[in-house]
Amino acid sequence: MTANGQLFVPLTPRQEQVLELLGAGLTARAIARRLGISPRTVTKHQEQLYRRLGTSDRLTTVLLAQRLGLIPVRYEVLPVPGPGPDLGRC
Repeated sequence: MTANGQLFVPLTPRQEQVLELLGAGLTARAIARRLGISPRTVTKHQEQLYRRLGTSDRLTTVLLAQRLGLIPVRYEVLPVPGPGPDLGRC
């Protein structure tokens, strides 16, 4: 455990990079291009992350990593739809 009570999960610098980009919503192919590695290597890093974090899929991995403070929580503000068209109210 860390001083603030969070679980300590040792990750390599490359795993941290891959995890950060997963959290940003990038695909394996996009991560590979960004880091200059093959998509297969990205997939291997994902598998290692799943093992270290005890998860089995991308979403659970990202959510857990956010909860543990390993990556920032990203908020996307979506536009609120306005009222629909007036459908002939009297």
